[in-house]
Amino acid sequence: MLVSTSLNSIPFLSSSDSTRLQMSAKQLAQTVTSLGCELPFVIGKDYPYLSHTCNSFKKIAEGDGEVLYSNKDILVIGFIDDQDISKIETYNIPRYKETANMFATTIRNRLYSGSFKKGDVIYEYDSFADNVPCYGYNTNVIYFPWFGYNFEDSIVISESLAKRTTSTKLKKINIFIYKNSIYKFIYPNSKYGFLPEIGQTINKKIIVSQINDKSININDYLDNDDVDYSLNSVVCKLENATIDNIKIHRVDGFKFNLLDKKLDECITRMRQDYATKVKQYSVDMTNSVGESLTRSILTTNYIMQSAKASNISKDELIYVIELDLVKKQSTVVGDKLANRFANKGIVNLIMPDKLMPVNLNTGERVDIILGTLGVYSRMNFAQINECIIAKAIQKVQKEILNDNSLLKPNLLKLSNLATKLGDDDYAAEILDLHNNCDSIKNEFINSVKKNGLYFEAPSFTNVNIKGLKDFVEETFNLTMSDSIKIPKETFEYIKEKLNISLPLPTEDLVYPKIFNSSIYMLKLMQLANTKLTARDFGSYSSNRQPSKDKVGISTGSRLGGINNSVPH
Repeated sequence: MLVSTSLNSIPFLSSSDSTRLQMSAKQLAQTVTSLGCELPFVIGKDYPYLSHTCNSFKKIAEGDGEVLYSNKDILVIGFIDDQDISKIETYNIPRYKETANMFATTIRNRLYSGSFKKGDVIYEYDSFADNVPCYGYNTNVIYFPWFGYNFEDSIVISESLAKRTTSTKLKKINIFIYKNSIYKFIYPNSKYGFLPEIGQTINKKIIVSQINDKSININDYLDNDDVDYSLNSVVCKLENATIDNIKIHRVDGFKFNLLDKKLDECITRMRQDYATKVKQYSVDMTNSVGESLTRSILTTNYIMQSAKASNISKDELIYVIELDLVKKQSTVVGDKLANRFANKGIVNLIMPDKLMPVNLNTGERVDIILGTLGVYSRMNFAQINECIIAKAIQKVQKEILNDNSLLKPNLLKLSNLATKLGDDDYAAEILDLHNNCDSIKNEFINSVKKNGLYFEAPSFTNVNIKGLKDFVEETFNLTMSDSIKIPKETFEYIKEKLNISLPLPTEDLVYPKIFNSSIYMLKLMQLANTKLTARDFGSYSSNRQPSKDKVGISTGSRLGGINNSVPH
């Protein structure tokens, strides 16, 4: 259940509120989300501002209504006034939507059919869950030195966390097919031959060549391995990406046939597949919303218009193929994670789960090992407050899911926690839930099962850390410092990793009183494979990126790559 304030009563933004919102929005803009993102145990008190103002990736119903039509990326809804449809709205909500720098967000929740009420979620992408910002991961952390791997802002994470914290990239590619285009058929498992079908993986290049000299007999080039395809390659920046969608359009006004008959056969199959899908959409849409709106939706989303074609037309252009390519990638060494307080960390080591430390009191394995000195060097103590509060919320969530009778006493404890943090209004709100617990218990428990429990807290507070720790430990009957076991096999792994002489223990080692809790971590856009660059010649620009190479081109070489503009 969301222990939260109402979004319908958002106060006026003061200058300090506006500054905090800008900071939060900047952090959110750098965050890479996925369907694995969770509601935090502790959320910033100012989260309603983000929920209320960020409409790009969610839509909340402004009134009662019903779904008139839907397919995998189109939703048409009608709002009801006096039992009649008074307004119709159409949304294009594809499964993946690009955010920035080819990163994409994934649809988390949407309506497909039926009726809805005012305030219901029409759709939301993975950065929201039930209209609440949801763009990170609840992780089990300890603060503990780790063989030099987590000094300053370096961190150590588990393999399972690396798999959870994924990024998604989306790239749209247009392929232009002319009368005298010839393609190399490099996808034998696809009925299209020169590119994969939906759901299949594409190589980095789609091999294509254009024969421009009309005096040349194109038949001399077909199925000829000596043809130089490299000059006109259609390149995808997402290597080994998956095709999520294919659209194909014949350009109006061009009546040519392809000279490459084999390519023509593949294009014909592709057009038949696409036409079948669009025709079915057309029939279903017309039955639901009428011919006029159907025509508008089809021309906007599925059929290339003549005006669009004229912007890209060249001599003898016949077809335009649109591809949506998607690639998902887990976290690797060099990627960057951060908490909600802008305390960033570079992943320095990813360890097998079985070698990660274990909390002997709970039996849970650790997800992240943070350096203790990083808190002091970054002067970032708010994360400790979050850890203290999160441990209490995590325990409350487990208790009320295991025993419904514990809901009421735990709500009283949470009200007292809000008072301890100086938020009397929030304390009164939770106390009101406590007093009406019998009438909302089932709804509350079902909400916790669906999305989890979270608690609002000021992002930055002057509360005494030791006082908060003592209060939480006493009120919720838990301890912040636990006994942490490190498997003896871990030392052998580290010895081989560092190639050093290290005495190996004969049994698991136990360290008492290690600070262990949950903290909300975000995956940032600064991924390792986009940052490893080097210049061939010349100077760096002010942002320390390569500026110009020897021949004056404003590029540098990707690590492991070759700059073709420089003689070898």
